[in-house]
Amino acid sequence: MPSRAYDGSVSIIQNTAGTIVIEADSAGAWSNDNVVDCYAKMLSLAKEHKAPLGTMFYGYEKVSKPGNRWESVKRTTGNLKTDTLEIKEFYTVKEVDGKKVEKGSGKPYMSLTPPKGDGKSGPVKKIKLA
Repeated sequence: MPSRAYDGSVSIIQNTAGTIVIEADSAGAWSNDNVVDCYAKMLSLAKEHKAPLGTMFYGYEKVSKPGNRWESVKRTTGNLKTDTLEIKEFYTVKEVDGKKVEKGSGKPYMSLTPPKGDGKSGPVKKIKLA
């Protein structure tokens, strides 16, 4: 399912499972404009309440597999110095009256994704087989 930057405001809450998460809130104090401060506040609240942080998405990375294959695998950690911290939401695209309409989930989540490459790949390796 594709995701995009969440354009609303959020609040930091502790859910019934005892986890510190963000929730959509039109009167919330946090947005993508101050996402770094939001993340810092989440970390301090997690420490203060001795509660874990909610699910965070760290993007994908390419991992070498046997046989010179590459596979995209979910990352389990991130790096605040090089990665992009964003509040995102999943969305769906539906066709209504011949037009594509995007509908957001309205459920924001914190995302720390690696920087995108320059779109250029390295030299192609060729192996003569026959």
